[in-house]
Amino acid sequence: MPILGISYNKINAEKKSKPLTTNIRTTPKIVDVKKTKIAETKQDVLNISFSLQTDYGEYGSINIEGNIIYMGNNIEQADKEWQENKKLPIDTEIELKNYIIRKVVVQSLYISDLLNMPPVIELPRIVKKKEN
Repeated sequence: MPILGISYNKINAEKKSKPLTTNIRTTPKIVDVKKTKIAETKQDVLNISFSLQTDYGEYGSINIEGNIIYMGNNIEQADKEWQENKKLPIDTEIELKNYIIRKVVVQSLYISDLLNMPPVIELPRIVKKKEN
């Protein structure tokens, strides 16, 4: 995987007193893409700004923003597509969004627990086996 690292810039969470009346929606988004170089190696990379928004409706929200340093084989193509139409090649976008979900949902899950909010994703449950 050509992802070199992730950093967080902003974490915002709010729990309101209204009851949860809607489904929880968690959405990863690519906000911005900038081509840059790694200082030591002078190699081109993409600095990808992202957000992960979890919406609880009127019950509250959790938003996390940050940056991913991406070093893939298609840096030029990805940068060109982003500059032209604010989209990445589909394979790159899928890879980045899956990475965001894997890394950032864990942080959102922790924050939801701190605020005594329902988990941002469905957690596995152990249930008693039904007898025939």
